[in-house]
Order: sequence, then C-alpha cells, then structure tokens
Amino acid sequence: MRGSEKNVCPWEGDTVYGQDGYLVTLTERVSKFLLTVRVKNKTKTAMTGHQKYAEAL
Repeated sequence: MRGSEKNVCPWEGDTVYGQDGYLVTLTERVSKFLLTVRVKNKTKTAMTGHQKYAEAL
C-alpha cells in the first residue's frame, strides 16, 4: 500500500480511555501536529465532533 499514500487520510487518530472519559487524539501525518480533545463518552457524536477542529486547520 505504500504506492497509494496520496489517497490516505492526512490524519491518524486514536482513543485513550481514562477515569473521567476519553481522550481523542489526532496526529497530522506530515507535520506531526497533535490535536487532543477530551470527550465524556464514546458515542459517535462525541467521537466525530472533533473533526471540525481538524478540518479548520
């Protein structure tokens, strides 16, 4: 898949579970810019709500 990197999303995401909720992390693959958002639950709305911040960048 190395040849098709142009079609890959520029952001890599992960979720970390903690005592008070979740941390959603997005890392931009080229610049390594890290965006971290705290969410209280793992619903679709909560997990995808941070995308507006990434798109604004």
